[in-house]
Amino acid sequence: MLYHVGLKRGTMILVNGYPEYTLQDYWTSLKGENDWSDHYVRYLTKANLMKQIAKFMYGNIRMWKRIEIDSVDLVVDRKE
Repeated sequence: MLYHVGLKRGTMILVNGYPEYTLQDYWTSLKGENDWSDHYVRYLTKANLMKQIAKFMYGNIRMWKRIEIDSVDLVVDRKE
């Protein structure tokens, strides 16, 4: 099963503890088992999305550790 996980434009994130908003949609994919829960899929893809945000918004991928995303804001789309 293929999972597409995304973060929509305008979602609040924390950067160094201060709120900011995403400027675009961010998406990543994950190939996995059929019985994985949404919580587990979000856990596995969260770091990749934080790295994408750091690269686009700040031009430095090392900033990803300073970005916090609430897992509830991540959208999970399952594809067969």
